[in-house]
Amino acid sequence: MLSVTPVTAEAEKIEPRYQKINEYNKGLQALAVEKKVAFVDLSPIFVSNQDLHDKDGIHFKEKYYRLLLDFLKDHVS
Repeated sequence: MLSVTPVTAEAEKIEPRYQKINEYNKGLQALAVEKKVAFVDLSPIFVSNQDLHDKDGIHFKEKYYRLLLDFLKDHVS
């Protein structure tokens, strides 16, 4: 199970539900434990790479998808 990806601060201002992404991810992590499935937190991708969002602050630039695939390689067994 993958975490919900973050949005920009500007996108959070436009759509308040995005402010709950961390809360959603905690719930997903608990659900993953309950269902005994792996949970992958995608937030480290965004810590290391600040310019991944497209102009709307929600969707991603092409670079994100390459980083995502590389990141997931380390989490698949």
